[in-house]
Amino acid sequence: PKRVRLVQFCRGWAGPRPGGRWSLDDERWDDPVVAKECGFRAKDEAVFWLELDEVQQVFDCGWSCKLYDPEMWTTQRRAAAFPDQGGGCLNQTTWVANPQFFLDLPHKTPVQLTLTQNGTHAIGLCVVRQDRGDDGAAVEKVVDVKQDRVVGLTERFVKGPAVDMYLDDLDVGAYAIIPMTLSPVAGTGGAVAVSTRARTPHTLRGEEEILARAVSDEGTSSHDTILLEAPPAPALLAGGDQEAQSVAALYGLIGDLWVEAFGLQLRRDALLGRYKKLYRAKWEQAQRRLAAG
Repeated sequence: PKRVRLVQFCRGWAGPRPGGRWSLDDERWDDPVVAKECGFRAKDEAVFWLELDEVQQVFDCGWSCKLYDPEMWTTQRRAAAFPDQGGGCLNQTTWVANPQFFLDLPHKTPVQLTLTQNGTHAIGLCVVRQDRGDDGAAVEKVVDVKQDRVVGLTERFVKGPAVDMYLDDLDVGAYAIIPMTLSPVAGTGGAVAVSTRARTPHTLRGEEEILARAVSDEGTSSHDTILLEAPPAPALLAGGDQEAQSVAALYGLIGDLWVEAFGLQLRRDALLGRYKKLYRAKWEQAQRRLAAG
């Protein structure tokens, strides 16, 4: 009998399935040997099969996705919106405008980081060890990347929807995660995901979740000049990965809402402080009038 190469798909999108020779009602599924080897279930509308040559006709690219057992790994995600002005990689002093995330590891653990975006810019990651004082409360934005403090750095930026970094057995301590684009861009959002296997879950916080001092518009780096060119962009489906873009856009929206809410809170606190000062001044003036008789 003729042997064929079949590729099984789980339909993760709405709409019709790609047509193929091995439809659900094809008589070849009546062969119990074929059905058993392929795990065929007659009423399973979510799964379909295509022959290898059909796959090449329907799809022009593919992406792999690594999943982590939630019973063994802890994963946290945060929105990562690149600035409208500034940003870029360590080759530019404006890298300090990029978003930063602050990671606390209670135990030594492998760490998997993923940065996604809703565009196709060249992106990368930098992970820097931090010293936050004896109580760990001195959380501040990194403005100077020292080479001996870097524990992870993308060697060549990836021009695509995501870039990954795996750090084997990262020591207990505090770290800053800096998403970067090769060159400054505007209007690009995304998300950072951090997975660890520590016995006690790690803590991941964004800038809007901490109180940090204001920093200048320029940062410094003692690291060697890096990332001069981005690799060629991979072939992308027209319009990109719609699901990935939707998730990245959602994270961007959540991040924007967090920032706006934090800004409103700061404004409220400032107005409340001003009101208290005015009320105090009015009360003191009234007391002086009473004392003067």
